[in-house]
Amino acid sequence: MAYFGKISNFNDPVEGMIRKQKLIHGFSPFNDNDVISAAKILYQNVKSNWIIPNWFSEGMREALSRSSPWEVFVELNSLIDKVDEYKNTLRVLCTTPTEMHSLMWAHYADSHRGICIEYEVDFSSLPNGLASVPVQYTNELKSYLASSFILSPEDLLSRLLFTKSSEWSYESEWRFVLHNGNETLDLDERFRMVSVTAGYKCAKDTELRALCNKKGLEFYKVRDQGIDGLVRV
Repeated sequence: MAYFGKISNFNDPVEGMIRKQKLIHGFSPFNDNDVISAAKILYQNVKSNWIIPNWFSEGMREALSRSSPWEVFVELNSLIDKVDEYKNTLRVLCTTPTEMHSLMWAHYADSHRGICIEYEVDFSSLPNGLASVPVQYTNELKSYLASSFILSPEDLLSRLLFTKSSEWSYESEWRFVLHNGNETLDLDERFRMVSVTAGYKCAKDTELRALCNKKGLEFYKVRDQGIDGLVRV
């Protein structure tokens, strides 16, 4: 079983921020026809995209059927809070393709006293409710206006969930996202644990090796080679 954490508990304080600036009818970059068109496009998008649930109430359907810009604005305004609410229901497992990065061991494995778990993933057949996305890094990370969501909901959610400052690029992070409300994932052949690596300061080598042998997992130990860096043996 793998545990997936909340986005709100991540260590980057600006990750996933949305500027709380509500759209007001008559004070937006869109005219009435643009609002109606954008809402209809968004309504179609929520039906097909894996990460966007059907947030549209009966009120939105009625507003669209009457082509009422004001009513559409009222419904679109409510999406801002719903985006935040939905974002906080997602659970994320943060991974990296390398197990020998010294900073990763220092920051995420109790200063080399912890462990690194290796998973083998069949990307062609992920379990239901699971999606995988590589994190993108940028020097222009910013918060996003609600208007961005109207014009491009898929792009906005992708930026909120899978974009970080370039300061974090050393992580080469790949995220697995559970969007079915669960916090854990039962492992199987499509997503399975294959090895455990103990940090060079880890004091539980004997116990971990015995547990790995019992579970049929490979066990490794990191050695500090000084100026030659870390090696896994």
